[in-house]
Amino acid sequence: MKTDHLTVNPSIWIGDFEISEPITASTDLLIGLVSIIGFFILRRINNTEQKIMYTLFKNYFLFFFFAMVLAGLFGHALKPHIHPNLKLIGWVVSVLAHLFLALASLMSIKKVANKQWYRLLQVSLFVQATLFTFFIIFFVNFQLTQIALVVMLIGFALPINIYGYIKLKSIGNLWIVFGILSALLPALVFNMKFSLSRWFNHHDISHVLIVFVTALIFVGSYKLIKVKAN
Repeated sequence: MKTDHLTVNPSIWIGDFEISEPITASTDLLIGLVSIIGFFILRRINNTEQKIMYTLFKNYFLFFFFAMVLAGLFGHALKPHIHPNLKLIGWVVSVLAHLFLALASLMSIKKVANKQWYRLLQVSLFVQATLFTFFIIFFVNFQLTQIALVVMLIGFALPINIYGYIKLKSIGNLWIVFGILSALLPALVFNMKFSLSRWFNHHDISHVLIVFVTALIFVGSYKLIKVKAN
């Protein structure tokens, strides 16, 4: 395992223009590519029965696309040329994307959920997302972004989708459960700073793994929307 001294890609230059962390930026953009493909595939489904859930899932992939493009450019590639706090935009958009995912998951169990619990979870999601967004902007702290995503994914979306699978036998909910659980692997790689080289560090490895996480969540979203559409 290679760690601290091998955590940043060397810059590349196009003439006098520096591109920082090119592999890390590229793998961020790869996640964005998968997300926007997912968005356009979901757009092709004609879902009128569960329009709100349909819109929330689409928004998750659209906003995750924007989050990863902003992360790749402002957080890495263009870092030498811009104010460092601009990376906050990507962090906040990522929190918003995962709020959409959690709300969409909640919508998927609406018909079997207790009304009071459903409303409590809905309000709790909005409150915690708002608070985390405020603190992320105030402290400019990526760890707070990580905590916000863990709360929404593990604290809300995971148990909601497990409940959906148990109560509805919904394969879509099960795929999202697999996706969320698989996200633990890139989180471990990132936080343990497991790197193979400066050209494929813990950022890059975790990003490649997140591509597969995003694909699993897409399959789950597609199955949920397709079933509701039918």
